[in-house]
Order: sequence, then C-alpha cells, then structure tokens
Amino acid sequence: MSVSLTQEQKDAISARGRVIVSASAGSGKTFVMIERLVSLIADEGVGVKNVLCVTFTNKAAAQMRERLRGALVKKIAASGDGAARKRLKEQLNDLPLADICTIHAFCARLLRSRFYRVGLDPSFRIIGADDATGKAIGARAVHDPIEVAAAADVIIVAIKPYQVEAVMKPVVQTLVNESKFVVSIAAGWTLEKFQRMLGEMSELIHVQCTIPNTPMAVGKGVLVTEDVDTLTPEQRNLFEALFGSIALIERVDTAHMGIAMCIAGCAPAFTEMYMEALGDAGVKYGLQRATAYRLAAKMIEGVGALYMSEGEHPGVMKDAVCSPGGTTIKGVASLEESAFRGAVIKAVDAIEQR
Repeated sequence: MSVSLTQEQKDAISARGRVIVSASAGSGKTFVMIERLVSLIADEGVGVKNVLCVTFTNKAAAQMRERLRGALVKKIAASGDGAARKRLKEQLNDLPLADICTIHAFCARLLRSRFYRVGLDPSFRIIGADDATGKAIGARAVHDPIEVAAAADVIIVAIKPYQVEAVMKPVVQTLVNESKFVVSIAAGWTLEKFQRMLGEMSELIHVQCTIPNTPMAVGKGVLVTEDVDTLTPEQRNLFEALFGSIALIERVDTAHMGIAMCIAGCAPAFTEMYMEALGDAGVKYGLQRATAYRLAAKMIEGVGALYMSEGEHPGVMKDAVCSPGGTTIKGVASLEESAFRGAVIKAVDAIEQR
C-alpha cells in the first residue's frame, strides 16, 4: 500500500541534523519518524544499535519497535542490491539492541549510569509505574542489559547465541564485581568463548556456561553444565542452590557439551513424538485421547524416575517387563524390526552432524 506524503512530511524524513517536528494527533508523526529512521539506516549507514527513540508509554515503544521492524522487512524485500540487502538483514537482527524506550526508562538509565556526575547517593531509588507490579511479584522491572547487570547478583544470559557479544560488551565493566556472576544458557557458548570475547576483563568476571531443557519449567529439568567455570566457591554453592531445585545439574566436559545438549535438550521433542504416537495407538483401540496421553506421560515420567532411583541398565529394566512368550516382547520385537534404536541414533546424528 503506497502512502501519499505531504511536502512537510517529506522534508521531515529527509532533513538531517537537529530537527524538531511539531504536529497534532493523527497527523502521521510516528510514520514520519519510522521513515526517517529507515532512511538513516538504509541510505546513510546508521546502525540500529545507535538509534535512540523515546516514547511516553511502554506500549508506544513496543509499537514503534514493531513498526520499524516491518519497515525494514519491506525495505529488504524491495532492495535489488545484494550487499544492501545483507546489511539491512544484519540491522534487522540487531533491532532488539536499538534503544527504543520510554522517556522514564531513558532518564532512569541516564541517572543510574551518571549519578556520580550530579552528586547523587549511589543507593538512590527511582519511583515509577513499574513499582506496584514489581512489589506484587517480588521483582523489579528494568529496561536494558546495563540496568540488569547493575541490579542483579546473578545475571542469566538467555538470548540468541548471535546476540551474546553485542549485549554483553556494553556491560563488561559492570560485571567486574566479586558479588556478581554470569550464568549463560546460550547454545554454543563455552567458558573459553566468553573469555575470548571478554579479553583482559575475563580474569575479573565470573562465568558458568549451561544448557537447560524445557522440563525445567515444571521443576523436573536437566541443566547441562560445563565442568569448568570461574565462580568462587560461594557462587558455586548459590548456583547449585538456585538451579538444583528445578533441575538435575549434570556437569560435562567442554568437548561433550554439544552431545549432552542434544540428549537432554533436543530429545524431549523425540519423547513427545513417542508420547503422541502412544496416544494415537490408544485412540486406535478405543481410549479417549486425553486418557491415552496421561497414561503415556506418567509412564515416561515413571520409567525415568525408576532409572534414577535404581540405576539399573535400561536393557535390564526392559527385560524385567518382557515375560517369555508374552505380549510385551512381541511389541519389542516389532520395534526392533522397524529399526527403532537405529532411528533414534540417526536423529542424534542429524543434529550432531549438522
């Protein structure tokens, strides 16, 4: 859909330097701002990470970010220049790092990072709209990585792997603190990789790399944990206390973090397919689907619990269910004929050899 712009709007989009736009509600100020930002990014090489855009409300900030995302997607689609498309795609990936926030958030961050310049006591507190919600859930909302690093003792890096460096570098100085440590759940990031990224500062920053799985959401997860870290003994105890309550903390050497992640982190999808297949079989023979799923889910949970309790070889556990000439062994034989084990191993191969 094409939009007809007034000459004033065109001037506001193309103008450079210090520009003040004053217009009434519904006059297209947001559209003009988006087009101006896209013009700066696409035509003049301004990086998304250098954008500062402040709004009155969080909702407006979120809408601004989404509208900018949509405009960049359209610009990419319309571009016939391969190099330009590549750069615009990079800018689209960096959009989460654009400084688009409320005036309150911007001013709060400015005060927190520059309080010493105006003689504020370091323990000052900013009262804002987030306080009531934060008090209700026992949390305090913050607006960017710098605020997170300043406010927390345990900083969890829970972002896409390609975003880690861009998000972490601005907070490095804040992380140089004996009371703070970093827990990464970003796939592919090991302690060695963090140390390369942090450079000389790595000796002063405490890091533990991990990979979680989805069952942690219900307190029955696995946290694959690299067996090397730079935590102090006290920090390691805190790490174990925090995550040991919701997951098995399994320490693995760096070289085998990938395969451990595959078994603990990817295999839940295989298990869910198995559970779904058992449900379909139950429905085929007359069970209600919800009943079949509950039976399958509890069976899977119970088999895992039995292994963790007894520690017997899975083959021994299987043999205990298979009576000579009985029904279960016939099903096992059918699975063997269908290369059940081989299919599972091939699924792991597909991930590891990607």
